[in-house]
Amino acid sequence: MIKTALMMFDVSYTIYDHGEDGLAEGEIFILDLHGFSFKQFLDIVKNTEELLFYGKFLQEASPVRLMCNHIINTSSIIDGIMSLVRPVMNKEVQELVRFHKAGDNSILDFIEKEVLPIDYGGTNGTIDEHYNEWLKVFETKRYVAANEFTS
Repeated sequence: MIKTALMMFDVSYTIYDHGEDGLAEGEIFILDLHGFSFKQFLDIVKNTEELLFYGKFLQEASPVRLMCNHIINTSSIIDGIMSLVRPVMNKEVQELVRFHKAGDNSILDFIEKEVLPIDYGGTNGTIDEHYNEWLKVFETKRYVAANEFTS
């Protein structure tokens, strides 16, 4: 997930017009926890050092303007975990994280229906369609980058 997010940061800078200062207006992340198991949580805990490093990167050095993180399909387990994590999070970041329980369409209060994929109650294609589009973009950028190094 982290690798994909970083790849998307890199690619987005090469395909979007980011205005006068070169930065996008902002990024909105949606993390879907559908099917997230307690075993997966334990696997994440084993890699706490990497997770904390990535969290610090997002808070202090991320090359984007973070507008909001929406974590959807959460369970009561996630609520408990966040009660432990929130105290160590930057106050500004705490305010940018929104949780949405499974079956809850409250994300539509924050993001327009026309922008969200059908899978999340929107009208903008499916996640699989968006995924396949991004794969094509990644492939073209990989080819360009490989040629730049060999030239």
